[in-house]
Formats: sequence, C-alpha cells, structure tokens
Amino acid sequence: GKAKKPERSEHWLQVMARSGEMPTTICYNSLINAWAEAGDSERAEFWLERLCESWDARGEKLLPTLSSFTSAARAHAVKGRWKECERLFDAMRAYGLQMDARCLTVLISAYGYAKPQQWQRAEDVARLEASKGHVLKGPTACALKQALGARRYHALALEIKIDSSMIAAKK
Repeated sequence: GKAKKPERSEHWLQVMARSGEMPTTICYNSLINAWAEAGDSERAEFWLERLCESWDARGEKLLPTLSSFTSAARAHAVKGRWKECERLFDAMRAYGLQMDARCLTVLISAYGYAKPQQWQRAEDVARLEASKGHVLKGPTACALKQALGARRYHALALEIKIDSSMIAAKK
C-alpha cells in the first residue's frame, strides 16, 4: 500500500549507501516526495536535510532542486502550516533557487488551508509576483481564489494579471 512506499524507498536508499553507491539528488527527491505524499512532513524534511548534507561519487556537494523544497513544503501546505512553507522557501532561496509557479501554488495553498485563512498573505504574495511581471494562472489562480474567496479574488483580478480561464465558474 501507499503507506509502505516511503519506508521501502528509505530502505533501498540506505542499502544503496551501505553498498558504496552514492544516492543522487533524484534519489533523495523521490524519497522526499514519497514522504510528502504520505503526509509525513517531518520525514520529508529529514530527507531534505540529508540531501543538503550529501556528496556525490565525485566528491561534489549534492544540491537540492525546486522539487526538493516544493515537495517538502507541500506536506505542510495541505495542513495549513504556512509558516513552515515560508521557512522552507526561504531556505530554498538561500540556495539561489527562485520561486516558480509550483512553489507559489504550494505557498498560496498553505495560506488558504490555514486556520484562520491567511488571505492577506496570499494577496500580498500574488501582488509581489504580479509586480515582477508574472501572470498568475492555472493551479496558482485556483489556489489564490480558494485562499481569498471569490469577492477578494475578483477584486484583485481587476488590479493584477490573473488568467482565470482555467477556473470553473460557479453556477
């Protein structure tokens, strides 16, 4: 079952390391994602930290990717843990990585799932991205509408570039 997948993946990564094979960033990302999908943010972050401390067979430092951080943050986002998402994305930027649409969607989703909802933070991050010339669309626009509510979302859409074509209209 799905619950055993992360444990199996973790086991094989450890077997690989014990046999002298050096896990790659892709191996770590698969493990981070498996734990995130299982809803275990603590284990996802544990393996993100291991990735950030690891070296490859040539003696070069392994570098996390956008996917490394986004997967770990997603496990927090679905539980509304927006502060944890912000912390992870701050760490991501410290590696020289910039937010992309997936990161933004995860962050805005965290604001939407938070209790209470963090609509002002969602609006602020949307305005910031728009000020950089980005058009919010697809899953990001959907997450923004969920975080803001329809009234605030439509008011914001009059001010910044949001492509709402992928959002189903309520009947």
